Amino acid sequence: FTKRFGLSPYAGLSTYASHAHEKTDAVELEDEYVSGMQGLVGAVAQIYCVRIGAEYNFANVNTLSFKLGVNFKF
Repeated sequence: FTKRFGLSPYAGLSTYASHAHEKTDAVELEDEYVSGMQGLVGAVAQIYCVRIGAEYNFANVNTLSFKLGVNFKF
């Protein structure tokens, strides 16, 4: 838009893998291997040096997050 205002939409996919192993004799748990995938969509608006964003994650547990930040340019 202008130097004072900008809007940047984005989307992405990510995968993850996790391995858990018990390290105590108090319980007997099996090793656990978990993998999955998640998607995300969001947008960031910049007004002068302030950034405001919203992001939605699609996964086993869907989440919506809002972000507020300041952009410093050196």
